[in-house]
Amino acid sequence: MDAASKSGQPMWNGHNDSGEDHAGAPRRAGEKPRDLDDVRLALVQWFETRVPGSAPALLELRFGEAGRDALGFAVQVPHYLAQAVYPPAALALLGSVTTSTGLDLPDAELREAADRTNEAIEQQVEESAEVAELVRALEQQYDTAAESQQAAVDAAAGLLADGEAMPTADELAAQFERFLAENQDRTDPPDH
Repeated sequence: MDAASKSGQPMWNGHNDSGEDHAGAPRRAGEKPRDLDDVRLALVQWFETRVPGSAPALLELRFGEAGRDALGFAVQVPHYLAQAVYPPAALALLGSVTTSTGLDLPDAELREAADRTNEAIEQQVEESAEVAELVRALEQQYDTAAESQQAAVDAAAGLLADGEAMPTADELAAQFERFLAENQDRTDPPDH
């Protein structure tokens, strides 16, 4: 990465606001982009923000903008099976859709496929001590991560007194405004 782009300064065709291009050569004040590619690059750098996203998130956004309700579902697949066909995940997803919508969707064939898949996985694990040990280790790793996440949630919940509700955004804002008003003219740090 060159010095100009590391500076964090907005760049115009490799030029930053300091008047230097990426090679350090000075540019003339008011220099304009030389061609359409320069303009495109400048617009991307100045106006485009890229964030991680997904097609389902975009659909939820667009449905919301159109005044439609939208639900998103996710299912967990063991990461050691992520590249395989895994009907139990589809069955769990279908179950979530039927529970949320009240629709009565047929699942008999999918349930049979999930049973066959689970049986095949169990057979492979039983036939190989190495595979069995690997699966046990991966599942233990997952369980440990899930437990630590739950412990973090429990710890955060423990910050509230018994029976105390989480304050709303408006309550937090009002409390913050009171704090600022009370401490507006202070020059010494508040007591801890």
